[in-house]
Amino acid sequence: QKMSFDFDLPPKLIDPSQNPYADEAVLAVKLALEAGRNMIPHCNARGTPNATPESSLGIQTKSNEKDLATLVDVANEDLIVAGIKSRFPSHSIIGEE
Repeated sequence: QKMSFDFDLPPKLIDPSQNPYADEAVLAVKLALEAGRNMIPHCNARGTPNATPESSLGIQTKSNEKDLATLVDVANEDLIVAGIKSRFPSHSIIGEE
């Protein structure tokens, strides 16, 4: 499946004849951009007069007080895992969140 971006990806990265993981690389860029777009409302509003309950980070601790995860972190991991499973159902995934 052909994906288009607002910028050019290096041909060496996306050409299957030059990179055996070109499909994975293109999907990784697509998912990274989607995850970044999910973060923008939180980055632009957090700690400002424009902050809303929707821009709350929902910070949770994991294994200790220095090991944090926000709601955005968890949502982006879900997005990325779902994207990989959809495109590459036989791939195994290890997530950090």
